[in-house]
Formats: sequence, structure tokens, C-alpha cells
Amino acid sequence: MLINNEDFDASKNKEVLLMSHVSQKGMQMGSLVSLVVALPVLGVRGRLSAENVLRWTSSGILIGTVASTALGLFKMSKLEPEGIEDRAYRLHFNEGQNRVDSFAHVGALVGAGVTLAAKQLHVGPSTLSSSSTWRAALGGAAVGVGLAVLTHIATSKGSKRPNAMIEELKS
Repeated sequence: MLINNEDFDASKNKEVLLMSHVSQKGMQMGSLVSLVVALPVLGVRGRLSAENVLRWTSSGILIGTVASTALGLFKMSKLEPEGIEDRAYRLHFNEGQNRVDSFAHVGALVGAGVTLAAKQLHVGPSTLSSSSTWRAALGGAAVGVGLAVLTHIATSKGSKRPNAMIEELKS
């Protein structure tokens, strides 16, 4: 959370706040899905390598971010300004959302950093040094984000799952 709760005004930059959230969800989903799919598929095909995992996850993070941003812009074009402001306000104060976003940010930095360090120092598989720097960094960030989201899910205590929230609203 970048803005102090006392100073938060959802009417300012509401579109940016909402689209930032939508893009981050796409980044997180693309990273997680590509990581979860890449490992078994590449393993079964006998092509499991750091370079191939980074290739899959770099594609996943890009596809997830671009797709969610496009869908978010389309959806937002159909919302009234008050609806956008309401969503921005609720997202700002959603502790679980803020937690997973923080985990993902740290995961992206650590994943990209470790991958770039390994590439620069020629540590790890020799195939890593043959991949482009941007793809290695993006793939490493995606692996970090995917693992961070899984860590958030595994360690979140007391957070309400969507079904529990729906039941609470009904009562």
C-alpha cells in the first residue's frame, strides 16, 4: 500500500488504481499458471531445463498481463465513475489483496535478481547463459511471482475465501 489510509482519496486516479490492480492480477495469474503448467509438461516431454522454464514463464507473465489489462479496459469502459471509485476504494483497504501484491512484488524482484545474477556469474545450467537477458529476467520474475502467490496462499490465515464472503453477504 503506497498511500497512507488517512490520506487515501479513491476519487483521485481511480482508473489508474483499478487498472493497476487488474494488470497485477493478470501478472500473478499468468506467472502462476505458466509455472504450474510448464514444470509437468516440460518434465513429461523430457525438456525440463532452466532456459525452457524461463521461456514458458516469461511468455505466461506477458500473456497474463496483456490479456487482463485489455479485458480490464473493456470492462472499465462500461462502468460508471462511481463504480470505478468504489472498486478502487475497496481494493485499497483489502488486506488479503495488499498482502498477495506485496508477496508478488518481492517475488518478482528476487526471482529476476537471482536469475540475472546466475546468468551473469555463469552459475547453474549452461543453457541459462544462452537465453536473452530480458527473457531471463522476465522469466525469473515470473517464477518468483508464481512461488510468491503460492506462498501467500499457503500461509494466509483467517482470510475469507470467496465462497465465505458470498455467504456473509447473504446473511
